[in-house]
Amino acid sequence: MCKTVYIEVAGKEYPMRFSIAAAKAISEKFGSLDNLSEALSGAGEAETLDNVLWVVALLIQQGCAYKNLFEKDQPVPENAPVEKGKYVPLDKEQLEVGLDILSLRDLQGKIYQTVGTGQRQTVETQTDEKN
Repeated sequence: MCKTVYIEVAGKEYPMRFSIAAAKAISEKFGSLDNLSEALSGAGEAETLDNVLWVVALLIQQGCAYKNLFEKDQPVPENAPVEKGKYVPLDKEQLEVGLDILSLRDLQGKIYQTVGTGQRQTVETQTDEKN
């Protein structure tokens, strides 16, 4: 099951992943994972924007790291942010330049989608053929 969500910035599709490292960083910054929703919507406007961009940058960094570590032998899409064979993440400041204010709701949605995808589990079952 694919646990990567993609976000387009300036014509490039950046991978986003909710890893253990991302969960730890979010917990450290906001006090716990439970406080993420409040940080993304309940703060003042400038603080909300900063929080959203910080989380998006973190999830992109984790997505690029995952691709570079575990999917380096897979074909790379044409619009992937790859230089010299490696995915290159954007930082918060680059996102501030590359995104517009109208995309705030979309960014929040991508964060929730990524966190939800990262927490989803697949359970395989087998039937007992003896009965």
